[in-house]
Amino acid sequence: MSDKINIERLTESRTSEVFPNVLITNPTDVVPTVVEALEKGDMQLIVEWQGKKKVVARISESAGNIDKLLRVLKHITYSKSQDERIVINSISEYLDCVI
Repeated sequence: MSDKINIERLTESRTSEVFPNVLITNPTDVVPTVVEALEKGDMQLIVEWQGKKKVVARISESAGNIDKLLRVLKHITYSKSQDERIVINSISEYLDCVI
């Protein structure tokens, strides 16, 4: 078994986008591990890799989940709708979007 995480395999299939959702455009090798630790829920967590998007999990909208993602990523994109997407760099920015 390989110790290296295969991001390409993580993003192989696609699905319809549902709002709100969180988009990761800068995935790293630790993303699959972090995804496993997130609280499950209804919000799509989408990873974009080489122009392809894939829903990798359905997570709760909790600040704890967003905090875990931001600890390993520079930023995430929170999509309220097709036309309203906000780049999130901190937990306070996320809370401003959802409250």
